[in-house]
Amino acid sequence: FYSYPTLRMSPFLKYKFGKRMEQWYAAMLHAQIPLAVVFEEELEAGLSPEIRALVFPAADYVSPETLRNVEKFRKRGGIVIAERNAFRMDEHSNPLAETKGILRLNADKAKELPGLLLSKGIERYGSIVPADSGNPIAMSDLQIIDRGDFKLVFAVAMGEITNRLAEIRLNFKDGGTFYLYDVLGKRILKNGSSEQWSAADLKRGFQWILPSQERVLFTLERKRPAGAGSVTQQEIVERFRKNRQGEKEKMERIRTHQAQMRKEHEEARIWRDVNGSKCVPLDLRKFVNMHFKDEVAGDKKGGWFDQGSNDFANMPLGKQNFAGVPFEIISPERNGGKGVVILYGTSRDYFPKEVTGIPVGRKAAKLYFLHTMGWESGEKVLTYRIHYADGSIADIPVTGKRDIGGWWGADPLPNAKIAVEVSNGEKDLVNMQCFRWMNPHPEKLIRSLDLISAQTEAVPAIAAVTLEMP
Repeated sequence: FYSYPTLRMSPFLKYKFGKRMEQWYAAMLHAQIPLAVVFEEELEAGLSPEIRALVFPAADYVSPETLRNVEKFRKRGGIVIAERNAFRMDEHSNPLAETKGILRLNADKAKELPGLLLSKGIERYGSIVPADSGNPIAMSDLQIIDRGDFKLVFAVAMGEITNRLAEIRLNFKDGGTFYLYDVLGKRILKNGSSEQWSAADLKRGFQWILPSQERVLFTLERKRPAGAGSVTQQEIVERFRKNRQGEKEKMERIRTHQAQMRKEHEEARIWRDVNGSKCVPLDLRKFVNMHFKDEVAGDKKGGWFDQGSNDFANMPLGKQNFAGVPFEIISPERNGGKGVVILYGTSRDYFPKEVTGIPVGRKAAKLYFLHTMGWESGEKVLTYRIHYADGSIADIPVTGKRDIGGWWGADPLPNAKIAVEVSNGEKDLVNMQCFRWMNPHPEKLIRSLDLISAQTEAVPAIAAVTLEMP
């Protein structure tokens, strides 16, 4: 169900309307569940009997008329599944009474939706399962456009990197028999010695090769397609085996590449020589100035980079281990709404240019800084200034794309590790990095630490600092 009021309110909500719709839609699509998008006008006019379930991925705001029509649908025996916050408000933001008789699902539990529908008797178009050994076929899609005596069947395995031998099973209830025609190969798949398939035969399934990320098209036709050749299922299996032999070298290259990528991914996210028992997080509670989440963009208060829902609201709080380093992430709710230090950048010139005098009072062999930046730059972004107890100073210049990275995505850096990776409402992935500084004077007591913006376009964010004692 496509909710107009929720779409109109989506700029003010903490999630992207389209993103949630797509996630729930994709979950059903890849589970081979027949579906259509239903609009308010269609619900008002009355849905056709073949529609057995209504799903509401994003419907925080709906009109009372919609709820009345949902109730009519439910009373006729229809299944209604809605996200947990669905039906909270009408189109004027007035609270709505609790809706009875519906199933609720958390927004981030889209993967559970197909199983819930199937448990309620909803049937698939069919299914695609491995006929060869191995894992389930990744990101498979099976659809049928049913025109009675002519049906178009579409199948694809978008997540596979090699050919897969699949068993395709189709669900429909037509009587009589069909020719199963491979459109691209211009051949009919034989059913044993026969060229014709009944609905029961197709429900039991047939074997076919799904090429890597290429579509397969069949038609089911009452009349034999003119000029069509034929192929047996045994011939398909033999062709698959030959293909697999030819793919051995390719697979070895892929496996080697994947292993290297896994190693690089892991190394970009861990400092391996950290002695956690000697690590002490610094107390930044009196020095942080912003929340991790932001309610209103551009109001010069609230959270993160003051961009509204484009924030870091999913930051893990409390004692955490990021990149192998123990950190203490301040909970804003327990600290007057403040949890992170955001410094001045010309893109946000109302943040402080420096935060000074953070007490340390310890010797340290290494310091670890959990930070990131908005408005990414390759220039110097900030300076960490170390004040030793003997009066000497050490400045630690922090340069963009080397020691600190942008918070959107998660690009590896030469001198820092990717430390925190979470989703946010605007981007699929946001991150903070862990930069390490090796103290050239571990024998000296450090009195205090300053955080100083370089006053460029980049806007630095510092969430935590941990020192590792000698």
